[in-house]
Amino acid sequence: MPVLIAHRRVLVKRDDLCGFGRAGVKIRKLELLVAHVRARGYDTFVTLAPNVTNLLHDLQEVAGTFGMKLRACVADKPNVPAASRQAVFSGIDHECRLVGDSRIEAAVTLAGMMLRSRSSGERPFWVPPSIAHPVGVLGAARGYHEMVQQLIGTPDYPDRVFVTGCTGCTVAGFCLAEALSRATGHPPIRIHAVQVHPGALGLRIALLLQWTKRFLRLPRPVDLHDILELDDPLPGYGFGEFPRAVVSLCERASDEQQLSIDPIYGGKTWLALERWLDRAPRQASPLIWHCGNSPQWSLYLGPTDTPTRARGREWPNAMTPGRRHI
Repeated sequence: MPVLIAHRRVLVKRDDLCGFGRAGVKIRKLELLVAHVRARGYDTFVTLAPNVTNLLHDLQEVAGTFGMKLRACVADKPNVPAASRQAVFSGIDHECRLVGDSRIEAAVTLAGMMLRSRSSGERPFWVPPSIAHPVGVLGAARGYHEMVQQLIGTPDYPDRVFVTGCTGCTVAGFCLAEALSRATGHPPIRIHAVQVHPGALGLRIALLLQWTKRFLRLPRPVDLHDILELDDPLPGYGFGEFPRAVVSLCERASDEQQLSIDPIYGGKTWLALERWLDRAPRQASPLIWHCGNSPQWSLYLGPTDTPTRARGREWPNAMTPGRRHI
């Protein structure tokens, strides 16, 4: 779908219109996840999620379809009042434990879930956040391949794809698919990953690709040197934090483009795109990947014009705005 941003033509990949769940990109991962776990005889999903998540609701739908169980631990990241958390996750009919923001507490709770599941005769499968597993990487790669097949040979073929990077799973899948696309002779596309969660996103992507390489027994690793560019448009802001300007940007996208994006994920990617357009050549052909929307985003930390670091709390972050990280 083409849109006009600052009088520039930009393509939008509408994964939110897939017709499943809350976020379209998840169904690509869930399809392969279900095939993987059922082929190996697992019957229970065990997962960890932050307060801002669509995965649990989508996993519940899949579990119900295939007669599986779901056991979930929800960490209080970003921090949300208890009543709001209860409201957000009240629709999860399976086991769903709301814990604090301590990693130790979350790890102990997850270990207890796995033990209880096994002792009750279940065969649990650990689903990492955002399905950051080789099957999730492959699911994202399938979506990217679909985009290439749709646009190859057309005037709309992009030279850059903007995508949100949180766990790094989707970005890793895009990088894998782009490497394969180049190997078959297709024109190169730059993957522009926008960081929305603190930490070394580039390292997470590299580790996921290495895991996927071993999982698939690929003969050689993916060279990220000319494929991946990482961007942190709001350095210093923690997960779930955003300035008021990003809320305004999301409202503008809704009014002008009829796109529902939230300031926690998609709004930051949209911000990075607009900043890039300000300095990009006129002939550039960007595409932004719209993965969906977090409907309860207003319950979370909300707008703040004071970044986390400025308040004296440092997140580990190996990135600077626009810097390539291999």
